[in-house]
Amino acid sequence: TLLTSYTYSTSQGSLDFSQGNGSDFDVYPYHWLNRYGFLSDHRRHRLKLNGFLSLRGDWTLAFDGAWSSAFRWQPQADVSDDPELPLGATYLEPRGSLEAFTEHNLNLQLSKGFKVGGLRLVAIGSVLNVFSSEHGTQVCSDVGGCAGFAMGKAIDWSLPRRYELGFRAEF
Repeated sequence: TLLTSYTYSTSQGSLDFSQGNGSDFDVYPYHWLNRYGFLSDHRRHRLKLNGFLSLRGDWTLAFDGAWSSAFRWQPQADVSDDPELPLGATYLEPRGSLEAFTEHNLNLQLSKGFKVGGLRLVAIGSVLNVFSSEHGTQVCSDVGGCAGFAMGKAIDWSLPRRYELGFRAEF
């Protein structure tokens, strides 16, 4: 069994949060300049593949993979420390003017079923992030840097390879 999907999309706007949840909007002119553009969830292309293969002896091999194009960000200056200015950041370029990192991932699962009376038990082993691809998920966008990281550098990463063991009881 194979299931695949491709999405081509655009996510643009002036506010990344639900209305009223962000403190950095609606104060003219500070929060109007460069606010419209690509939002943080914008990824032009997304490709997903998942499926499984049933093998003899009640074995199942499954996979789940995904790739997406780079997310967007913009340089900004934090003005929260200045009591003369409103809360939030000043965007120095249009929202989403720069690209950050692409994302890719592959997960694999192997399972084996056993009959025990009227019960079917399944032993499951999974490898998450098979290639241990640690890519940036968030970028330092502050022109002054972020706790030792320069602007444009990753400040958060995806989780490395990890393993899971489990079981399932079917009745």
